[in-house]
Amino acid sequence: MIFVVSILLLILYAFKIKDWKKNDHRLNPELSIYLKYLHYFTITITIVLLILELQIRGIWTGRIVTFIVLLSGIFYNLFAQKSVLNKLEKTYFSFLSILPLIFPLLLLIPFLGVVIVFSIIGRTISPFEKICYEDKNLRIQTSFVGVMAPPKILVYKKGLFFEKEVEDLYFPEEIDSLKVDYKKDSIYIHYWETNYDNQVVKSEIKIPQ
Repeated sequence: MIFVVSILLLILYAFKIKDWKKNDHRLNPELSIYLKYLHYFTITITIVLLILELQIRGIWTGRIVTFIVLLSGIFYNLFAQKSVLNKLEKTYFSFLSILPLIFPLLLLIPFLGVVIVFSIIGRTISPFEKICYEDKNLRIQTSFVGVMAPPKILVYKKGLFFEKEVEDLYFPEEIDSLKVDYKKDSIYIHYWETNYDNQVVKSEIKIPQ
């Protein structure tokens, strides 16, 4: 069934891309240029922050920037004037327009393809599953890792405009409660979790101030 759906999605999207050329309701050249530079600006910010291992402060802010990058890139050829693009830019945006075809292709892989696709979609759409603790300096949350994996606990240290992931716990147990203590030179995060033996275990994370 998944194989049939994948083939149908591939065919449908391929025909839709072909029909994009017939779209008469496009942005004017000036707005097309603005959209192009909006894409370049947001993707540059995204790449720089990835290199610096930072993200814009706020749970949803980074996701909004990511959505702008994806939507402005994938659907540029549908809504904008290609006449404002040079040859390299036309190739670039044409490549982005076929990126969604990756998902039906992945679905052709038995079982693993479904896991990969839903994991990618889940991580893109949802920046967190649960906020365990938050104040003006820290945010502790559980985040979606993948369809077959339990949530991961992430600790973010907040700055004025950006925040940085300072700790992550892979394959954690379920957190029952936690407490944050601010000391002179460090931040101590105490949390209690129930392990697979149904025992409550206390753990501690130390973060430099």
